[in-house]
Amino acid sequence: MNRVKSMIPKSGRRFSEKIVLKKQAKAKYHANVKLSRFSRIGIAAFAGAVLAAGACAVAQAQDAPHGDAGNGKRIYLAVGCFTCHGRSGQGGAFNGPAPILASTALPFDGFKGQVRDPSNDMPAYSDAVLSDKDIADIFAFVKSLPGPRSPKDISILNN
Repeated sequence: MNRVKSMIPKSGRRFSEKIVLKKQAKAKYHANVKLSRFSRIGIAAFAGAVLAAGACAVAQAQDAPHGDAGNGKRIYLAVGCFTCHGRSGQGGAFNGPAPILASTALPFDGFKGQVRDPSNDMPAYSDAVLSDKDIADIFAFVKSLPGPRSPKDISILNN
């Protein structure tokens, strides 16, 4: 801008600076308009993906194999799931926050995928360690557990 000032006579500087400022403001406006269009498209695409995933989750939840919750509890304790997720699936913070498994909303395929190829510090359990039936039993066990209670249901918190 300093080089531009030196080339323009003093009488025309203000006018040229106004033009530059207007062009900058116009560019910012158009950038914002483009971003808002893209953000609307992005939000619509995200909403569509969420709805599709929800529909798939319902279909997958209906296709979940029937497991034995009693055997699932035995395996859950024997394999050591309780060390991070708690004896009643309440979650914990042994190696970092472990998610609550009690009454999980995760579909069976998602649960199985997390067991086979976990996303965090959880160890992976191959077919040699846990069969698909074992995972179905553990899934039945954690689905049978009562989830977290509402604070309104805890009398001492309502005093």
